[in-house]
Amino acid sequence: MLKLLYAGKQLFVKCIPSFLLKYSLVKRLIGFSFVGVCVTIFGMILTYVLLKIIGLTPYMTYFTSYMITIFISYYLNSRLVFKSGKSTKNLVLYYAVYGSSMLIGLGTLYVYHLFLTFDELLLNYMVIPVTMIWNFLVSSKILKPAQKDVIQ
Repeated sequence: MLKLLYAGKQLFVKCIPSFLLKYSLVKRLIGFSFVGVCVTIFGMILTYVLLKIIGLTPYMTYFTSYMITIFISYYLNSRLVFKSGKSTKNLVLYYAVYGSSMLIGLGTLYVYHLFLTFDELLLNYMVIPVTMIWNFLVSSKILKPAQKDVIQ
């Protein structure tokens, strides 16, 4: 599975102009985006299965799917993107950022339920852009890739 994701990332990178790939920030952004797309697709499928097949409530579906996809996202980003290795501290920080996002998502879902009459699956999916924006903004401020010590 990890090899398949790595091959997909390589294919994704070939679509980027080569002059941009000289910058490590661009490479990390591409990798982070690719992992995000893969995890989001997996999360959408998991949401469908939990809500429509298993029959969990929308809130339990959202919570369960979110907790599972956060762990997968952390694992893939630490291995493929930042190559920072896995640590308990990083995992806790990752869950804190995405946990706050989950609370925002649950609040957004509640507001959607109050004012919109769409299908519950669509309402769950409509939360994704809100949490994606939050995750990007907060993660870019709090989470930094591991940097090597530089002797000057």
